[in-house]
Amino acid sequence: MVIGPAWAVPMDVGGEYSGTVTGIMNMAGAMAASVLSRYFRFFAQRSSWIAPFLVTAGMLLSGALIWTFLIDPENPVVKTSLPEALTPVKP
Repeated sequence: MVIGPAWAVPMDVGGEYSGTVTGIMNMAGAMAASVLSRYFRFFAQRSSWIAPFLVTAGMLLSGALIWTFLIDPENPVVKTSLPEALTPVKP
């Protein structure tokens, strides 16, 4: 249920640069996964088993708040002008 909107929003917002936006999103996700696994191991060995889950929950909550309040899928990042033939007709 999350994968479709997670890829659709960067493609809609990025406009003609949607490939770059989705590539950066993919890179950031891969980097976060590798860093999070190291912190998960560190917290599990040094403190408690609950701490890694709290860090993961905090990251998920911050991501949800960013999606909720900072990203507007209706507003593209790049303003492109459409040719006259493709411009929507206003009623």
